Amino acid sequence: QLIVGILNAVLLPSGISILEFGESLQLSCIENSNIDLHAVYYTWKFNNDVINHTNSSLTINYYSPDSVEQGGVYQCCVQSLDMILTGTSPKVLIAFGSLIT
Repeated sequence: QLIVGILNAVLLPSGISILEFGESLQLSCIENSNIDLHAVYYTWKFNNDVINHTNSSLTINYYSPDSVEQGGVYQCCVQSLDMILTGTSPKVLIAFGSLIT
């Protein structure tokens, strides 16, 4: 019997998120598979570059003017450690509202 595994990744919230000063946003990478996976590994991309973060969630904070450097396109990728399956989420855009001082 041949079992075909499918692994998808969903990034929530999806679409475009705009943060105002003082806010934070948690991105959650959710894996969805038709088979039981024992272990998965998360990879995150920011503006198409892999970043050093391997948890299933990532928090973006807008607490200082320097935070705007975190604005851009995020994407997560899920890989199974016990099977050769990979799922990549659609991209989401994080933008920052203007800071009036």
